[in-house]
Amino acid sequence: MREKDGQFICDNCNQLTVTRTHCSDLDRKHEYAYLSYDVSSETIEKMRLVDSENFYQTDSLYQYKDVVDMAVTDNRIYATCPYCGK
Repeated sequence: MREKDGQFICDNCNQLTVTRTHCSDLDRKHEYAYLSYDVSSETIEKMRLVDSENFYQTDSLYQYKDVVDMAVTDNRIYATCPYCGK
């Protein structure tokens, strides 16, 4: 993996990225890492519609890339802080 702008990018696939970030809670500033990858708008739409309680649907879309909880919005995927849930 190579480091670029505070992220580590896989040299083999050039898509998988490990990002270190801070929680959005300004009082706590938890630091954590999460995996991210390029996602098409079609996949994001499917992620928004999937039942989070259905393991098979979630597993087929996220493919173990949701090491921390993820929030899917209209056009982006956000990591949720594993410490406080923000």
